Amino acid sequence: MDEEIIKFLNNINRTSFHTLQSHHNFENEDDFFKYTKTIVFLADKGIIKYESDSTYRLTDLGIEIIENGGWANHKEKERIREVETTLLDGIEKDKKIVEYQLAKQMLKEYPKTKWIARFGALTAAILGLKELIEWIMTLS
Repeated sequence: MDEEIIKFLNNINRTSFHTLQSHHNFENEDDFFKYTKTIVFLADKGIIKYESDSTYRLTDLGIEIIENGGWANHKEKERIREVETTLLDGIEKDKKIVEYQLAKQMLKEYPKTKWIARFGALTAAILGLKELIEWIMTLS
């Protein structure tokens, strides 16, 4: 199918439009089937658009594909984008697992931390009272 797409895009790029062909213009039904399949595929992807009078034109995406090296280059860029997305999804998943484990550990340690904080506050209050008592005694 890639060959048909390349031929179709090159043809439509040369003429700036494409008029639908009848099945009589093809040697056999298989060639006509490939032709119609190519048109449907390109239209679904938004690379070409139907105008009027059985005419198709390139969309901005179609023009961009041709200007950036053609169909093969576009497919390679899409494949690279897919791989990058897959890698990023894996990294995001690993990040969420680590965040979950960290949150779980924090919740597990929270009661201990709460008691340590209470003990620290009580110690500070006692030492504050001791200093206050010493200061009052120095005044007398």
